[in-house]
Amino acid sequence: MPTDALISYSRKDSEFIRQLHQALINRGISAWFDREDIEAGDHWRTAIAEGIRDCKVFVLSLSPDAVKSKNVRKEVDLAERHKKPIIPLMWRKTEIPVAFEYALAGIQWLDFKETASPENFDELAG
Repeated sequence: MPTDALISYSRKDSEFIRQLHQALINRGISAWFDREDIEAGDHWRTAIAEGIRDCKVFVLSLSPDAVKSKNVRKEVDLAERHKKPIIPLMWRKTEIPVAFEYALAGIQWLDFKETASPENFDELAG
């Protein structure tokens, strides 16, 4: 089912991502989040690929753990392949590795500075 946004993240940032997901939903934005949208028995790789294919915008939550994740890197690759707009959201300050530089070049970022505030969520929702 098509959604407005898919959230890509590291599992180590799950607490923040749950807040982000709920904040988007509360603002009328349908958001795909694996822990909410992959059901028991689903093939998770297929579900993620379909989620990326069917979303309007790909939200990339950046943190030191996210940029180390092979799965996050694959998700970024799929978002590019499907020509999805990528919104880089800096959750925790991190250096962007070479593997992500090209995909994120020239894109305006949102810097949450580890603050899950209504103002930050409003900016993303906008």
